Amino acid sequence: MQAHGNTYMTKRIFSRRLWKTFLIRGYILHTLVSASPVFAQTLTDRIPNPIAAKSFPCLVKALSEAAITIVVPIAIVAIIFAGLKFIIAGAQGNEGGIKQARTMLFWIIIGTAVVVGSFVLAEAAISFFGATAGPLAC
Repeated sequence: MQAHGNTYMTKRIFSRRLWKTFLIRGYILHTLVSASPVFAQTLTDRIPNPIAAKSFPCLVKALSEAAITIVVPIAIVAIIFAGLKFIIAGAQGNEGGIKQARTMLFWIIIGTAVVVGSFVLAEAAISFFGATAGPLAC
């Protein structure tokens, strides 16, 4: 009797799994095949440009400004953290900690300089190539 009960439960569980799989796959297939009302309402054959920049120099400028906006606050917090680590290691007389804090501070400054340098180079290239007026204007 017990073997029959296990077989019945196995068939029942398999049947539930089969129906769940069938329903999920049917729903996914229906979603992929059916017409989307968002695409049905477009009147043109063009897809709008999601990038707000009018030209490549404007895109570079926008990306460098975004990088500055993100990196500078993080760099300030990281410099404060490295300074605290430097002070704590110095107060404890831990030479390894002082060296680690000095290395951390060095790489924070290098990384910030690279990001700020990219912003400066983008601004210089835009002004040098005359992208402040005309068809390349931002």
